[in-house]
Amino acid sequence: MNQAERRLHDLLIERLEADPTVDEPLSRTILAAWSGADALTAEVAGHEAGDTAVTSTPSTDPAPDVYLAAVHVEGFRGVGPRATLPLRPGPGLTLVTGRNGSGKSSFAEAAELALTGDSRRWSGRTVVWRKGWRNLHAPTKAFIGVDLVTAGAPGVTRIARRWPEGEELTGGQWTRQLSGAEREDFDGAAWREDMVTYRPFLSYSELGALIDGKPPSCTTRCTTCSGSGR
Repeated sequence: MNQAERRLHDLLIERLEADPTVDEPLSRTILAAWSGADALTAEVAGHEAGDTAVTSTPSTDPAPDVYLAAVHVEGFRGVGPRATLPLRPGPGLTLVTGRNGSGKSSFAEAAELALTGDSRRWSGRTVVWRKGWRNLHAPTKAFIGVDLVTAGAPGVTRIARRWPEGEELTGGQWTRQLSGAEREDFDGAAWREDMVTYRPFLSYSELGALIDGKPPSCTTRCTTCSGSGR
């Protein structure tokens, strides 16, 4: 999926979510049609056959590789109106650069929070700092989301979190939406252990240590320990 197609896919999801006349079955059918003829055929066949519970033996095959394709942010930290950071999904290390105040940290924190339910950068911060997570220019609602591409599989999976006005950071709705499927509740349990063991987010200090082969200096204020020395 190229950048133009991804933007159209995002717009389609936003329009479906905003339209009260579109129910979940219709939304699934529209998204399946977007994904292609095979997905649409499977979706229609599912409607005709009805919902049938299927018992299967858990697979012992290794989990497929999953890559980050985009980060979406609205009303969160330094980002007001909805903005999207498109990325090129694939193996390797992704570097996001930009001037001060351009939103790099906001996008990084949004991606980490959407995937893990927490942010390492906030662990050593004060309660006052943590309560200032909403953007003052978009106070009515907040949204963060990531688009994931799975190796060998078509379509995009979106992991998102939404907060209505007045909701605390620890609240909100955490969801997952597979390509061509309806949105469902999500808690990150399937990959929580892997996210801790193989944390896919690096602070400036951690990145420097990776390149130089040296541990980060505790005299440097970094997003991992915020200069606390831990």
